Amino acid sequence: MIKNPKLRLLLGAVLSAFAGMSLCLSVLPLVMYQAQIGDEVTLTYLFSKYLLHCALIWIIGGWGVTRINYPIGGGLVLGFAGLATGLFLVFAALHPAPKILLVGGVAGLIYGFLGGLLLGRVLQGSDAHEGEMQ
Repeated sequence: MIKNPKLRLLLGAVLSAFAGMSLCLSVLPLVMYQAQIGDEVTLTYLFSKYLLHCALIWIIGGWGVTRINYPIGGGLVLGFAGLATGLFLVFAALHPAPKILLVGGVAGLIYGFLGGLLLGRVLQGSDAHEGEMQ
């Protein structure tokens, strides 16, 4: 794993920012299209206006993953960031009906939790492994 804490913070911020942009531009529009909420291209266009906002929310989440230093905790942190991003996009770009809120929130939560598990494992500090080696 990565031993340098500054490099872990930088890598966590960059990887999570890209994950937030992916949620905004591809995952959430696809899930909403599958739930018959709208056209995927139109949803992508509407959400693209908030791309920087999503990246910033996820950068904060990525920083939290590196600070927690545990995969399950990382999943919870980025799951919350995904939930916040999904609800933010629905409120900002669409009419917030209950079905739309549910689909946006659950999609963001699941995507964030799974991404947080991965990032939590990759960005786990060397001090977390000392207990496993003994």
